[in-house]
Amino acid sequence: PIAFKGNTEFDILYFSDVHAKTNNIRHFKSAVDEFDRKNKDKTTLKLAGGDLNMDTAVKPNVLLIALMNLIGLDASSVGNHDLEGGNFWAALEKAKPTFKFLSANLDFLRSNKVQDKIAHSTVIERKGQKVGVIGVSPLDYGNLTFITPFNDFVKVKSLDDTIKSVREEVKKLEKQGISKIVLLAHTGKASETGTEYYEKLAQIGGIDIIIGGHDHKEFEHWYTSERGEPVKVVSVGKADGKDITGEDLDSFGVLKAIFDDNGVL
Repeated sequence: PIAFKGNTEFDILYFSDVHAKTNNIRHFKSAVDEFDRKNKDKTTLKLAGGDLNMDTAVKPNVLLIALMNLIGLDASSVGNHDLEGGNFWAALEKAKPTFKFLSANLDFLRSNKVQDKIAHSTVIERKGQKVGVIGVSPLDYGNLTFITPFNDFVKVKSLDDTIKSVREEVKKLEKQGISKIVLLAHTGKASETGTEYYEKLAQIGGIDIIIGGHDHKEFEHWYTSERGEPVKVVSVGKADGKDITGEDLDSFGVLKAIFDDNGVL
């Protein structure tokens, strides 16, 4: 792509489904360092499509959050493994993430200690340019997770209500004058019933880029929103002929996003 004068360019490093695994940390950190070296004079973002954590023990989650701080992660959506048990919640209380955990489609059914640590959206500013980032949690969460005293206070909204919530966040961001918006969608491409989640989320006007996760499948596609604007959807995952599963820090993607003066991708 050619960046013409006046346009805004972002180089976005993205990944998902880390599951608090540490086996690939050394290789991943080296790759991120190389990304930083190559783009030291450019405007960059680092975004995750959910499931950074895993309900195994508190310590791995705290260490994983420390690694994300070290690499300069900007934001992550909240995935099903993040929500499943008490160890993620305990890690959020112990760790000090410098990035944002995001989900616009969670209902908290009772008071808890961590809901104020999860935002619907955030605004990231780089070199005078602002980007809005919204998070979405998995719509099949209720079918995947055993309800326990550690997670009985949280529920994921339906698809229709999720779309409404995302629309509200887009409106809030646009009222702040933000025309570049990324959605972190830990939904996977489609449900078992065939509902195309990425396509439906891409139709929401105002969203430019969707970074997916959850199904561990490589995906890259252009959609058109209800406003007639282009929307790019990407996700790391299993690629044909490659020993990559799209999880545990075994892969990441880099997206070069160029916006015109009106904020159109």
